[in-house]
Amino acid sequence: MKIRLVGEDGEELAVAAASVSNRIEAVAIVLEQLERGAGDLLRYYFGRGQRLVVVHVDGLRFPGTLRTRWADSRRIWTIELAAATSAAA
Repeated sequence: MKIRLVGEDGEELAVAAASVSNRIEAVAIVLEQLERGAGDLLRYYFGRGQRLVVVHVDGLRFPGTLRTRWADSRRIWTIELAAATSAAA
């Protein structure tokens, strides 16, 4: 699926192909391939120390917490999700 990721302030951070990871602890979205925004994500996470984001997909907004880790020589970005809301709300 294709998602748009925005920061708390509404600034677009990234557009990416993503998948859902359904774990016992939480549901998360994994950013598989960034179409744009790699630098913006790095600045938001490390430069500004921000973690709260909103995922926009198929007319819904999912608030979540941005996470990252290094694995297999590449950066992995995930968003741990909270409850969904309508984009019109």
